Amino acid sequence: MKTLNLSLVAVALSLSAQAMAHNKVELTEPQTESKGVQVSRAEFLGTDTQYYVKTETGIKQAKQLVKGQKVVTQSGTPFAEITGKLVVKLKPSVSAADFAKVHGLKVDWQNNNNLLLLAAEEGTDLMGLLQTLKAFPEVERAKLDRALAKQEIQ
Repeated sequence: MKTLNLSLVAVALSLSAQAMAHNKVELTEPQTESKGVQVSRAEFLGTDTQYYVKTETGIKQAKQLVKGQKVVTQSGTPFAEITGKLVVKLKPSVSAADFAKVHGLKVDWQNNNNLLLLAAEEGTDLMGLLQTLKAFPEVERAKLDRALAKQEIQ
């Protein structure tokens, strides 16, 4: 019993000594932030995604997208289908219904933080509409909605 108590005390003392030694580290130079890989918030969230489509001449970066159009990866693997909707985050003070009406859109869904799913008219150039919406000061962020092909074997 005494040996168990002595060994527990020894372990506790060695751990506390290590903890105290750690606190005594003195830095002579200020720490700087590492210059690792830096991506923008838009890249991280996928809101500036480049879309690719399969054409007769190969895989091309999409210049415009419309509802129902299929998008692929750079290698040509089917990726998703464009739904004809946009995911838009408006500033808190902006009325979603008024914003949608002014821009000829329909509010399909809205949460209490002004995150919206806006539907565009059939045949609308969604990439052009997306760039237009991003330019408005009422919009915090926006991206195209897409239906991912998760059921397909990759």
